[in-house]
Amino acid sequence: VDLEANIREKTGKSEAKKVRTLGRIPAIIYGKKIKAYGLDVDFKLFKKAISTEAGLNAIINLKVSGGKEKKPIPVITKDIQYDYLNGKILHVDFHQLILDEKIEAEVRVELTGTAKGVKEDGGVLIHGERTVKVKCLPLEIPANFTVDVAPLKIGDLFHVSDLKVAKGIEIISPPDEILVTVEAPRKEEEVAAPAVT
Repeated sequence: VDLEANIREKTGKSEAKKVRTLGRIPAIIYGKKIKAYGLDVDFKLFKKAISTEAGLNAIINLKVSGGKEKKPIPVITKDIQYDYLNGKILHVDFHQLILDEKIEAEVRVELTGTAKGVKEDGGVLIHGERTVKVKCLPLEIPANFTVDVAPLKIGDLFHVSDLKVAKGIEIISPPDEILVTVEAPRKEEEVAAPAVT
């Protein structure tokens, strides 16, 4: 994904506020081979860049206007700061990627199908950990891990260790972490609230 950025000469809260009123997001870029410096990017274009299937793991080619780097800089979104009151993006951290060096990334877990234990026995599907941490080359980060829950019966568990991953991808999350389980249906008396005396 290509994204244009401007170098931000001035910093501070008032300057950041000015940047946001122009529909842009204050940001910083850092990495092993570059000295950290401030940027700003277009809000709508950044949202579009992270709205692909890869989400925050999307590799962005950052085209910096007026920077020392003549070629686009491959980066990944390392952190996003939000306004807790309105949910707006306040600041973004970009991490420069070295494409032949492995990095760590969080990959979403997506469920497909209807579990046998839910369909036939009225069980309850519980989605456990929703992301799995991996280590691999930047261009090999999976968009997501898909788990087919159809075979799962009541009492079955699907752990991190049950995931099938491509060669070159190392899973860092603990292998015994539960991604999905199917629990038995609760009886009415278990669900009912206790009587108030």
